[in-house]
Amino acid sequence: MTTRLLLRGASGLLLAGPVAASNLLRARERNALYVAPGGEDGDGLTHGTPERPFATLPHAYARAGAGDTIVL
Repeated sequence: MTTRLLLRGASGLLLAGPVAASNLLRARERNALYVAPGGEDGDGLTHGTPERPFATLPHAYARAGAGDTIVL
């Protein structure tokens, strides 16, 4: 089963895409994931933070879960 996840960036851009139902059912804290020019698409715990943003939107989107915000 898939559904659609909507994300609103700081620019007001609304993004939508399919998300597996298992991702939606995970009980977890909501997070903000950051994307910026010069960022790095790493998988460490500190990647995606304001201090170490991701480089690309697809990388952040792949790591976002239900309720997360992607800040551009």
